[in-house]
Amino acid sequence: MRTVSSPRVFEREFPELAKSDRGRVIRKYLEMGGVVRIEGGRVVYPTKKRIREKIREKKELLRKIEEELRPKKLKKKSKYLSPVYWRHRIRLALDGNYREAVKKAGLKEDLLETEEGERIVKAFMENPEYRERVIQTVEESVVYKNREFGESIRRKYGEKKASLREKVLMEKRERISQEISVLEELLKALP
Repeated sequence: MRTVSSPRVFEREFPELAKSDRGRVIRKYLEMGGVVRIEGGRVVYPTKKRIREKIREKKELLRKIEEELRPKKLKKKSKYLSPVYWRHRIRLALDGNYREAVKKAGLKEDLLETEEGERIVKAFMENPEYRERVIQTVEESVVYKNREFGESIRRKYGEKKASLREKVLMEKRERISQEISVLEELLKALP
């Protein structure tokens, strides 16, 4: 009895089996990280039952990935858990000058849902010079005539996060689909 986890070892130890169609499937299985136990030229592990279990597990994982890939609203950082949000809200309630500056700049609370936006709100709140520069820019800039302050940050964060997540999930889906097809081939190839 020999346990094999490498395609090279498999070909070296079992050259006749490796040349057959069954050997080609076993090699694919080993390449994806599988382990086989061979006794007397027969594969004794994984059993057909174990292969079926693996297929079922992989299909369940694939179903979850497909569900995640369906379009839905991005999960954002909760602004309500941020101390900056609460300091901002208290300052809005108590400081009339700050409230007026927020209104002039068009500062939106949804900026607090990103780390970059949180830094901007914190700087706006704590630094009067920065606040005045932002207000001046928003009032005088041609760019802010057609969009809100912080809009590009919200858009960039949402798009970047969504595209990266989607790319990773799609690669994972492809890999799992290939693993399922190899396991199904292996199931058919075993006697």
